[in-house]
Amino acid sequence: MNELQILGNENIMTSLEIAEIVGKEHKSILRDIRDEIEKLENNGIRAEHIFVPGEYLDKNRLNN
Repeated sequence: MNELQILGNENIMTSLEIAEIVGKEHKSILRDIRDEIEKLENNGIRAEHIFVPGEYLDKNRLNN
């Protein structure tokens, strides 16, 4: 599964952390971030300066 990291100045927050903080499912946060990336790019703003793709290993797959 993919994870998105949000970069700002020196602070980094992952989509998993955001989901936990706001009490939403991770898949909903990923959808919201993808929607935001699309809006930014449609307005000529390079989203890679704000959102950076990352990878993580699902905790359910660690034991397999």
